[in-house]
Amino acid sequence: MSVPTLSVAGPGGSAGGVVPTADQLVPMAEDPVAGVLAVIQRKVALANYTPSILQSLGAATTGTAKSSSGVLYAFTAANRNAAARYFQIFNSTGGTGTVFYQWLIPATTGQITVGADFFTREGWWFSTGITWGVSTTAGSYVAATASETDVAMSYK
Repeated sequence: MSVPTLSVAGPGGSAGGVVPTADQLVPMAEDPVAGVLAVIQRKVALANYTPSILQSLGAATTGTAKSSSGVLYAFTAANRNAAARYFQIFNSTGGTGTVFYQWLIPATTGQITVGADFFTREGWWFSTGITWGVSTTAGSYVAATASETDVAMSYK
């Protein structure tokens, strides 16, 4: 009987992702009959591994989370305006441009939170940079009012 081989690749394949070390892989379940060992990646609390957090509480309607390639893991966006708004992300290093993806934020006390359920545990890879905006218009960036929006993002 041979020992199973574990293969792990990060976002963008092995060239674009971080390949975990043996210390990061924690046994979660074993099946000695079938010879299977399930593992899960353990997060390491070091700057090289821990995601960064961006927070804008009523301060801006656009910003750059990362001005180089990176991974978006999760975000939450809130809207206090009487009209719906759109949370938009862009694959750029600053400003806005072509909307990469957008989500509707409901009116008045609307809030959306998107994480691993949508981005998967590996997140979404952005080859240029991670820029965000809260817009009044679907499909293109038209600045909303900063004091009416809150944004928090987890990225690396």
